[in-house]
Amino acid sequence: GMELDSLSMNPVSIPKVKKVLRSITKVQTEKLTEYVLTLKTADDIVKYIKKQTKHILPGDIKKLHIVDGQI
Repeated sequence: GMELDSLSMNPVSIPKVKKVLRSITKVQTEKLTEYVLTLKTADDIVKYIKKQTKHILPGDIKKLHIVDGQI
């Protein structure tokens, strides 16, 4: 949805991120991105992402958190 060409992450996160990316369509990511950009705080974004992805990674998504204003 944001037209990213690459991602940087901890190697342990790669399987989880792959699972999420393979379970959502481009149209869905575009809609998600459009909505997320209307949110005012990083906390609001994290809450929304957790809600939208809990069916994909029920236990793992709970670990998503904010450090120094970044997700």
